Amino acid sequence: MLSGLGLVTGLPSSRFSIDNNPPKFSIPGVTDPVVLDLLNSQTTTYEMTLLQDPFENAIRPIERVKSLQTQKSILIGAIPELVSSYNIFTNAYEIIAFHQEFSYTPILTQVGQDSVFFNVSIRRNGSLYGIVMVKNSTVPYPRQMKYGLDSTNFLLDPEHFINLSFVYPSDNRGESVIYQIGNFTNLYDNTEYDAYFIADNDLPINPDLMDDDEILKVSFQTETEIFIIPDTYRATFGERITERWILMTIMLLTIIILI
Repeated sequence: MLSGLGLVTGLPSSRFSIDNNPPKFSIPGVTDPVVLDLLNSQTTTYEMTLLQDPFENAIRPIERVKSLQTQKSILIGAIPELVSSYNIFTNAYEIIAFHQEFSYTPILTQVGQDSVFFNVSIRRNGSLYGIVMVKNSTVPYPRQMKYGLDSTNFLLDPEHFINLSFVYPSDNRGESVIYQIGNFTNLYDNTEYDAYFIADNDLPINPDLMDDDEILKVSFQTETEIFIIPDTYRATFGERITERWILMTIMLLTIIILI
């Protein structure tokens, strides 16, 4: 079947995703010609999706489907079982995927000496990507960010990169948003950083990634590390005075002896 569809549309079979492939109804052991003729006369409906390739300068998928109807004679030659009276085009519909959006600018919720936490959300099904870099570093392109790369295509520290998936309930019509907490670790203390965020939607072939001007930036500075000296290594004021007089006495004795 897929080879017949490819023959008419000129597309590889990988572009057709079969969504429903029901088995043809049968009754085991039946030999009655009337029953067999009845069973063979029943039709089976297959449902599939024609996937668009965003890197191909081609016509829309719905136009490809139209060609299946206008060239049905060729299609029937490749798939003899096809019901000739079935109108493929009028029973097809086009799915429009909306561009991804952020629900709000990522919110800095907690920052420590070597870690930071952000509350993040996107409006539609897809993935959110985030990276953190020392302040004033060269900003990577969105596709580099998606794979955790810096501007020179070197991998960032895995702890400086997040990839979060968002899946909304089918009955959610933009009435509520899903949020997640993303965090970056293994940071330097008392250092200024820039966090960058980008996202895409869940298109089957190649998710539609946001553009350069849609990258969101949030700057922050990690806390300064505090060193606490244990009590066993500290002396009281009186102890320090006593130690100083002992040292001065030893120096005087040394001077006297030398004289």
